[in-house]
Amino acid sequence: MLRGRVLSAPEAASLLPAVGYRSSSPNLVNMVRIALLDGTMFRRVASGRYTALAAGSVPIAH
Repeated sequence: MLRGRVLSAPEAASLLPAVGYRSSSPNLVNMVRIALLDGTMFRRVASGRYTALAAGSVPIAH
């Protein structure tokens, strides 16, 4: 799903409902930004821009 794509935190957060993730958090973009900064599944390619580390799609935990 994310292979070859470069996204910002707001762009990634906007894709979450399409894959079934639901959140009532008013700070969802910030939560996504923290997950992107974690560095275990994503790599920073530019200021505020990230891509998936794995060669395949990245599963999103619920």
